[in-house]
Amino acid sequence: MSKSGLCQICSLFIILNMKKLLFYFVFFFISINTTVCQTTYFNNIYIFNNIHLTSGQSIILSDSIYNVAASAIDTTGLLKILLCNTDTSNGNIINKKLIGWGYNNFYLGYSGCFQKTSDNNFVVVGVKHDTVQSTAFLMKVNSNFDTLFFKEYVDTTFKYLEFQQGKETYDKGFILVGTLPGTGTYDQNIVVLKTDSVGNEQWRKIYNWGGVEYARNVIQTPDGGYLLGCYTYNTNYLSGDGIILKLDTFGNIEWSRNVGGPNRDGVPVIALAKDSNYIIATAYAYSTIWGADASELKIQVLKLNKLNGDTIWVRQYDTISTANAVSMVKELDNGNILIMGSAFTENSGIWFGTSWILKLNSNGDSLLYRRFWKYNDEHTNNNTAYDFCVTNEKSIVICGEVKQDTAYNYLWLAKMDSLGCLQPGCDIVGVVEIKADIVELTVYPNPANNSITFNTDMYKDFKLTIFNAIGQTILQKQLATSNTTLNIQSFQQGMYYYTLINNKGKVLSGKFVKE
Repeated sequence: MSKSGLCQICSLFIILNMKKLLFYFVFFFISINTTVCQTTYFNNIYIFNNIHLTSGQSIILSDSIYNVAASAIDTTGLLKILLCNTDTSNGNIINKKLIGWGYNNFYLGYSGCFQKTSDNNFVVVGVKHDTVQSTAFLMKVNSNFDTLFFKEYVDTTFKYLEFQQGKETYDKGFILVGTLPGTGTYDQNIVVLKTDSVGNEQWRKIYNWGGVEYARNVIQTPDGGYLLGCYTYNTNYLSGDGIILKLDTFGNIEWSRNVGGPNRDGVPVIALAKDSNYIIATAYAYSTIWGADASELKIQVLKLNKLNGDTIWVRQYDTISTANAVSMVKELDNGNILIMGSAFTENSGIWFGTSWILKLNSNGDSLLYRRFWKYNDEHTNNNTAYDFCVTNEKSIVICGEVKQDTAYNYLWLAKMDSLGCLQPGCDIVGVVEIKADIVELTVYPNPANNSITFNTDMYKDFKLTIFNAIGQTILQKQLATSNTTLNIQSFQQGMYYYTLINNKGKVLSGKFVKE
């Protein structure tokens, strides 16, 4: 064989072997990548030594571990704060720390009361209670849960102040929201407090609408202001309504929006959409039960305009349950919206609590709805999810509490796939969507002075509700004629909002000005 022929054979051999090596390399890379991205599952409860009760309120994914803030009662019977973290594969505990001192009870705030800061530390808010007073607190800890600072905030009049949620602001300070007592016998007020980066108070605002009001969640808006998810009710407890409150940088009210109906609704939770508008999720009271002692509720989600709170879209879903409550809403990287909450379900005369997730696209169309639990058997169990995070492989990790028919609650962490399955291959569960389309309604004159007419020819089966600029209900009326004229001479000057809601969940809304 010639030298050139031998070289050609050698070259061909080298090329073939390089292709084979390349094939094995690609196969190995794909296998490793598939293994890394494959969803793992767990559904765990945790019982810690010498801790009798735990309830997970907030969870944060950070540095490939899950960080959790929970409440815990130790062997002395006092309530403490439990901070812990787990690995991402099986939920095994890596580190935990119980925080609390003296003869004090430490209460965590609402879902989302535990937040990561821009310097890779964490803050948590709540209430410290002793025999004399209750003071709100803001605590900052590092990644090992060592305390960096602990700040208390006092109400000198009533000796009671609580925080439910806090967020870091653009200036590295913090915005904190909660409640404090009012002057009446049946009175609570919303409180908003702004601090600097080390927790020193800069300003405090109080909002009083004459009943029981409180703020549960807050976000800072791109214009430097704040959006609050609030709740209000008066001596008639079934009057409860969710209120969305928009504040400027200094806490002055820019606009508010009532997102409730005629019955006792749930507390709204809020999120900032990627287009800088607002996502609101709440439980809408479909009807009252048990002699009006409770409500049957369904999930309602709205998208509101960032400038004035007008409705961009609103959807209601066929998810009617007793004690249906929304705990968290977030917009995902792909624009979908994920909502989580809990509800009570009756099974052969036994009531038990389950949790649920609802996933929507950016227009509010439902993609899936699923209920999940740790225990679902003959016992009276409550499986309550309070918060969630989403991993890089799109898995959903929840934290909450499980209570069986014993005296104890247990910290609950569960990892499911992007379809809400706690094990591979479960079926997709859908939800019937009740689209509450926004329809323009003729209202005249607008602005109005002595009276205003609603052209309601197509909407005679709707209930009309009018709210003032701070969300208080001014008037409710069942529409029975084609045109409804109302006397508004007693109304104060300003902006008013109205909604029309029928028993099928259809919603219309708008506003008018009283001169």
